[in-house]
Amino acid sequence: MQDLHNEVAQLRRQMSFFKLYAVITSLFILAFIGYGFRKSAQDDIIKSLRAEKIEIVEPDGTVKLSLFNKENLPPAVVNGKKLSRQGGDEAGLMFYNTEGEECGGLVYNGKGKNGKGQNELSITFDKYKQDQMVQLSYIQRENGQDTKGLTVFERPSFPVDQTMATLDSIRSKVKGEQEQQKAIDQLKAEDILVIRVCLPVNKANARVSLCVIPKAG
Repeated sequence: MQDLHNEVAQLRRQMSFFKLYAVITSLFILAFIGYGFRKSAQDDIIKSLRAEKIEIVEPDGTVKLSLFNKENLPPAVVNGKKLSRQGGDEAGLMFYNTEGEECGGLVYNGKGKNGKGQNELSITFDKYKQDQMVQLSYIQRENGQDTKGLTVFERPSFPVDQTMATLDSIRSKVKGEQEQQKAIDQLKAEDILVIRVCLPVNKANARVSLCVIPKAG
């Protein structure tokens, strides 16, 4: 009889424990749900965000826009190939088409010392699977020879990765800078490299000049 009494007492203690556990768990669940509703009411507003790189992507992960500092300048990607870039000290924005390939961007940099310095800013619009077709830029130099203007390029119809592969082949196989330049000039004559028309403004003479760089021959 005493054993039965002890078992009943033990069951009551266990029931009391489970009741306390259920109450505490319920309170945590209600608190979590209430916090979720409060967050939804705020529309997930972020007042401040510090980052070295931010990408805006489509639901399938395709990058549409990249915001980056100078340490995270994204490589150009054409036909799945990563291409090297000139410069490398720029921060800015890159825009991408529905295929995730670059179609334009805005980059800038600047530095100075003892009150003198230089700034550069450029916004570009690219041809499909090619380099920029239109560029609006401003370059401030320490010597005061600032330039700003609009540049319009003529690009070939084939992808830029083919052009880069050809240039890399010339640099690796052709010996001597003069011979390399002759090979590059031949590419220009064959419309493989760029033809450029620019409208720069030079601060030194405060006038607008037109330069046309036609294909060789």
